[in-house]
Amino acid sequence: VKAAADAYLAGLSDDDLDTVIDTQFMDEMPLGAVFSTFIVWHINNHNGEIAALKGVQGHQGLQF
Repeated sequence: VKAAADAYLAGLSDDDLDTVIDTQFMDEMPLGAVFSTFIVWHINNHNGEIAALKGVQGHQGLQF
């Protein structure tokens, strides 16, 4: 799945990334902004969950 996603993203042109789409969550946004916004948001949402699981296992969670 990662390889297929990487190949898809690598194959997008600047025009593809500038295409405005309806996100159904916010106003219409360019595809490139949707990818960057939701990917960063998704990773940040899981940081706390990962830190909690590490803590339960006796490891350090977040570095701060």
